[in-house]
Amino acid sequence: MENKTLYVNDIIMRCLLKWKIAIIAAILGAAALSAFGVYRQQKAREEMMVSIDETDAYAAAAAEAEENLTDTQIAEVYLALDRYVAYQRNYNELYDYYFGSVIGQIDATAVDTVTLSYYLDTHFKVTYPEIQATDPIDSIFAYITGNFVNSELCSNISQIIGEDLEEQYIPQLVGAWRSGNILYVSVKGRDENECNRMAELTKLRVNTLSKEAQETIADFDITFMESKYNRAPDGGLMDSQFNQSNRMYTYQNAMNSTLSYMSEDQRQLLKMLTFEKLEQEKQEKIDAGLLEPEEEPEPEPVVVPEIDYIQSKYLLVGAFLGIFVVGGCILLQILLGGRLLTQNDIRDVTGIARLGTWNAGKAPRGLDKWIIKAFGGDGVQFSADESRGMTAAGIRLMSEKEGYKRLYITGTSNDAAANVEAEKLAELLGKAGVNAQYGRSILYDAESLEAMTQSDAVVLLEKIDVSKDSEIREEISICNRQQIPIMGYIAIR
Repeated sequence: MENKTLYVNDIIMRCLLKWKIAIIAAILGAAALSAFGVYRQQKAREEMMVSIDETDAYAAAAAEAEENLTDTQIAEVYLALDRYVAYQRNYNELYDYYFGSVIGQIDATAVDTVTLSYYLDTHFKVTYPEIQATDPIDSIFAYITGNFVNSELCSNISQIIGEDLEEQYIPQLVGAWRSGNILYVSVKGRDENECNRMAELTKLRVNTLSKEAQETIADFDITFMESKYNRAPDGGLMDSQFNQSNRMYTYQNAMNSTLSYMSEDQRQLLKMLTFEKLEQEKQEKIDAGLLEPEEEPEPEPVVVPEIDYIQSKYLLVGAFLGIFVVGGCILLQILLGGRLLTQNDIRDVTGIARLGTWNAGKAPRGLDKWIIKAFGGDGVQFSADESRGMTAAGIRLMSEKEGYKRLYITGTSNDAAANVEAEKLAELLGKAGVNAQYGRSILYDAESLEAMTQSDAVVLLEKIDVSKDSEIREEISICNRQQIPIMGYIAIR
């Protein structure tokens, strides 16, 4: 009904009274989520088993492929091996550079750059008419710019960048050059903060080289001028990245061209032989001291977990979700159902008096009784017969006071339980000397509507959870139009 008030106690009570459905939903939710948990465990177990066997499976596949090849086909593979290994080696190096180094990570269209500038003064003066000395400025600049990048600087920059950047790539990040008597030093990075940190290292490098030049070449003054940050496209870096990408593409096409003339078994064998040869070359460099061995952590023992079919977290979460879904459905039914929810709804909205509340079915027992008592407020204080007798007595007294000779009992629920209660009320009123008749809903039964118009007053019987708010409004409207007073209503539950 319009402006109907919903009380928290009533909502909680209605939800709790569905505890049997909630238990079933909790069991189904726990079972469903447990099944999902078992599926995830099974999936993870299968993936782990595959990862354990994939290395051996790869070697076994190559061996099987070799068995399927003829001597001529095997010879073709070995003839192509050196060429394919060279392609793969070069491709790997370019790949590591392009995707592993910071050079490949810098956006060449917006390069962060910090440029430092220094002014050098040798105090050189020319004596005319004869030049007695030469200016050492060229030698000083050549010494500083030629020795600027060294292994120590590379190591320090690598620590700042946070990755092992090879020395051959450092000149693309750091550079020093001359313009007149000004020394310029620039650093490139992925952001301004990284550039500034690298610039601090280059300042130390400039100081070191300046002292060495003063000791070995000539005395001079070097003055720091400014540090300037800029973000702009870098054509040289664009060309470098493009060339690296283009070379990778070329080697990849060369490898694909080599494989295109081979069968699948030949390709499998060639890839396995290439892998073994590259690993052999790597080990030879390590043995010769040209390459530091990679620190490989000791492999942890792989334990394939057993499937736990009963996991408490899935059971609890599944049960909670089941209860949550049922509670949500009940709440939606309460809010959107548009039916009579409590015994006082009609009284609170329309002001019509509640004559009584009857229990049409079995009296609540056990947990249901406790829930109704705890949240339902004024629970049933009389037995069913006592409640009916009290209501009939009240109606009789009101009829005598108002002078009503004929009463009509009706309601909108139209179910069997409501009809039985209407018949009992008419029988009780008849024994008390009140002329009372009952009939079906005046909304759908013309005879009942005509009988109602012949009465002095109407008593409404409305069933909780069955009678619709809209029909109750229409029922009251019809009584008002026919100018038939409504004595009150009886709520049936």
